[in-house]
Amino acid sequence: MVTEEGKGSPSTCDNAYSFIVAYRNAVAVPFAATPWYIPSIKEWQQVADNLTNINKSIIKVGGEEMTSVDNGALTGHYWSSTQRNDTFQWTHGMDGGAYNLICERGSRAGQFRMMLAF
Repeated sequence: MVTEEGKGSPSTCDNAYSFIVAYRNAVAVPFAATPWYIPSIKEWQQVADNLTNINKSIIKVGGEEMTSVDNGALTGHYWSSTQRNDTFQWTHGMDGGAYNLICERGSRAGQFRMMLAF
């Protein structure tokens, strides 16, 4: 996503890239970690598969637990870095890991949740 920003017509990827840059500038990371990034749809599936345990860990450190939306919901999805094409971006609603949605830029409200790796 970062390497493709600014190529071709404006897309969801460009909007997400702007968010990544702003977040990276605002929130420091530990020395041994990667830069902040938006997870791929496969990484979101791993999160969904382990959502209960991940939320327990997030709560222990005082973070905001991740939510799950009902299948077919039009809001509350987590945007991924996985593009389908120039117009569509994959999102994930958690919902027990049961589904993935394709959302057109601006058509459904969602949220970015940044990750980093150690």
